[in-house]
Amino acid sequence: MADAFANLTLAERIEKAVNACRQDSQMTTRRAAKIFKIASSTISRRLRGITQSKKLSGVEQQLLSPVEERTLVKWVIQYYKWGLPLGLKQLRQFAAAILLRKSPQPQGNDPYLGKNWHQKLLNRNPQIKRVIARGLDRTRASATLKTETLTEYFELFNSLRQEYKIEAEDIYNMDEKGFLMGVIQQSHVLISVAEKEAFLRQDGNREWVSIIETIEVTGEPLPSYIIFKAAYQQDSWFEKLNNSSSKIATSSKGWTDNELGLLWLKQHFEVETAKRQRGEYRMLLLDGHESHCTLEFIEFAVEKKIILLVLPPHTTHLLQPLDVAIFQPLSKYYSVELETHIREKHYWLEKDDFIVYYQTAREKTLQERNILSAWRTTGLVPCNPQVVISKLPNRPVTSPEATQIQLILNGSPIDLLVGASDDYITKATQAIKDSMTGSPAEHTMRTIEYLNASNAILSKTNAQLVATARVRQQGKKSKKKTLGKARLLSKEAAAAKRAEIEAKEAAEIAHKAAIGQKKKAQMLKKAQEEAEKAERAVQRAVAKDTRETNAEMGRMAKIKQCLFA
Repeated sequence: MADAFANLTLAERIEKAVNACRQDSQMTTRRAAKIFKIASSTISRRLRGITQSKKLSGVEQQLLSPVEERTLVKWVIQYYKWGLPLGLKQLRQFAAAILLRKSPQPQGNDPYLGKNWHQKLLNRNPQIKRVIARGLDRTRASATLKTETLTEYFELFNSLRQEYKIEAEDIYNMDEKGFLMGVIQQSHVLISVAEKEAFLRQDGNREWVSIIETIEVTGEPLPSYIIFKAAYQQDSWFEKLNNSSSKIATSSKGWTDNELGLLWLKQHFEVETAKRQRGEYRMLLLDGHESHCTLEFIEFAVEKKIILLVLPPHTTHLLQPLDVAIFQPLSKYYSVELETHIREKHYWLEKDDFIVYYQTAREKTLQERNILSAWRTTGLVPCNPQVVISKLPNRPVTSPEATQIQLILNGSPIDLLVGASDDYITKATQAIKDSMTGSPAEHTMRTIEYLNASNAILSKTNAQLVATARVRQQGKKSKKKTLGKARLLSKEAAAAKRAEIEAKEAAEIAHKAAIGQKKKAQMLKKAQEEAEKAERAVQRAVAKDTRETNAEMGRMAKIKQCLFA
């Protein structure tokens, strides 16, 4: 039996020996010492409480007791489930609220938490960890994504596969990824301890380049489709391509428009997938970008028996295989290649260089295992919608007046409703006491610590919710955006699109005709006004001439009268 504990550390062997003596009345300290290969005096002192384990000896120096820390950890996990993961600032605020409940301070004096307190907390509680959160657009975060929407999407995907008998090798996902050519991501570097920060020189070329990538369910990628911001293509670009099937296109802005989207479908996707087509139909999963939903795009797909399945709006971070598992490491590997260029070469980054570095990053990223992982993570192949549905945040609509938290004491789980009535808290307190061993004072102290910590965090949570509600009431009232559903771009969709275009064109023609008539009427009215104005001017001129003639005749008559008088 001694060999079974040979790989354990000394602290682990001592702990197991002490537990064995406590659980088995027949186990003596000498026998335990022989089994676990430790001194019997060590076990004896531990049993009599003279010494403690290293873990317990440091408990008295902790700001929060073990029960309070476990309570804080439970709330960290609860906030993550609500889709509102806590940062270090909020974590420290909750810890300070617990400490203030224990030892009230003068107003404005918060308890001091060391700068490394959070790291020690994480070391003691491996259930939680610190990661870098990815940004999520407001349109995605504020939209109401229902489970039914995702369920209908997966049902539509499976029904289309069955209806058109689409083979796995004929299912594809395409998406567009943008790069700023000369901009690197943040990276770890080594500096002197005396320094505070470091800067890594970058090329600074912020010219936008777009890449259209397409992956297949079985783990094969299609050749790249690169879009540069340029007026003309250069031969040197194509010389850098390591795959002759890759394409390079140009646009005025460096990203896809309706014309380029159609060219990609006709000259790239159709050509490349026709070579490997297994069944009669192919399926293409894509987002609802305008360039993917034009009439010409849909009609060509219908003609070539390409089933276009559009993802529900604002869900690509959950449902788009390329977006979920491919593009982030692709950006990282490109940044590494760009950083190498900066360190080893001292000239401006050109488009030729971008092609070389991007292809290197692509080879590291678009590997079979990563592509298969992308399809698996989005719940498509193998079909497992729960993989995605389980990621939906369950946000509280009202303040969490009664939140269920599971407390583990002496290895026994106890479910509590934090923030419930006093009667419930009394019953919960009694349940905790009954489940523990030790003195009643110890039972009561741990119960008070748990409830005190939970209510401190609950008060802080409610205060934040009230503040948020007031801000929303004072500001503009905005309705939550409810996400649309996945849709199939079929022959009927093309006909509806054509009817919509024709109706729009007819409306534009009618609008232009109305504008023409209005302008014509305005011109006629203006001409009439000008004619009337000219006529009035003539009348005034004739009247003026008449007055001047009469005045002249009167003057001549007076002169004549004077001469012949």
